[in-house]
Amino acid sequence: IQHDIANPELPKTAIGILVAALRFCYQQNQAPFTVLSCDNMPHNGASTRAAVMQLAAQTDARFAEWIGEQVRFPSTMVDRIVPAVTDNTIVEVNDLLVRAKAPWGCDDRAPIACEGFSQWVIEDNFAKGRPDFAEAGAEMVSDVAPWEEMKLRMLNGSHSIIAYLGCLAGYDTVAECMNNTALVALIRRYMLEEAAPTLAMPATVNIEDYANALLARFSNVSLQHKTRQIAMDGSQKIPQRWLQGVAIRRRQGALAAVTALGFAAWIVYLQRSVQAPGYSVDDPLAATIVPLACSANDSAGVIAFLQQPVLTQFELSEYRPWVDALVQAIALLQRDVKATIAAQTFNESAHE
Repeated sequence: IQHDIANPELPKTAIGILVAALRFCYQQNQAPFTVLSCDNMPHNGASTRAAVMQLAAQTDARFAEWIGEQVRFPSTMVDRIVPAVTDNTIVEVNDLLVRAKAPWGCDDRAPIACEGFSQWVIEDNFAKGRPDFAEAGAEMVSDVAPWEEMKLRMLNGSHSIIAYLGCLAGYDTVAECMNNTALVALIRRYMLEEAAPTLAMPATVNIEDYANALLARFSNVSLQHKTRQIAMDGSQKIPQRWLQGVAIRRRQGALAAVTALGFAAWIVYLQRSVQAPGYSVDDPLAATIVPLACSANDSAGVIAFLQQPVLTQFELSEYRPWVDALVQAIALLQRDVKATIAAQTFNESAHE
């Protein structure tokens, strides 16, 4: 970015290239194109718009204002489970190419394996018209946010619960976790009793059907989606996947008990990283969260863990039912993970 500020006509970054292309439209008095984000970051359109305008303002404030007034940055939500590529993935894909007698050769070193399901939801906000994306299966909507929240809390939130409980229970993949009927029951409870009440979906969306479809997708044995892959970067994922929903349930007068069990599993996973092999922590805040987790065995330790900067915005250290639920769940998981899952004793009850 510093290079692009100093050399606006020779950009190196994606944001710099967009600014240079829009500057051409601006200088030629042409109607601008639409910038459509094709990633799975929340609020991707708004984030791209902010970055483009900030970079443009470094050289020309009026040009930045023109971008804000004239350019469209529709947000999107994309959903497709894509596990990390392994050596086996490369071998399997190239074997398929050999068998298919692919004319371009058979040495793909960067293949991608993914599930058959795919969903693309696009904010219908374009400057100069658009192709008929719906013809290819995309959903055109006026506001992507409800779909983003549904995916984050139901799919991604479930994935994180599966990852931490599954790792602690000795399961290597998500599909293996789905063979544990008690764990499946917990995930269904989380989706329908804790995540679903926090959502505001259009009447055309059937939440229970969506939950059933997610459980079927999680059971896909061909994906080999590693629980430890999903367990990476917990400090960056958990606030948006779980804690925003916990805050909503708190305002609704209910304790998100299954989420508390998942959060406790994250803490115990962090503890295991210094106690047992196979629990490596890949997290930008590892140096902070691991020591805090190791001390989170009583109320004082849990409160200290909840007071770290990445979590403080949710004010959970002052939420006594949540602290008590975590202390109880941590103790149970430390004794016997599978028995804790099987007990199904975490109650979703009113507390205020």
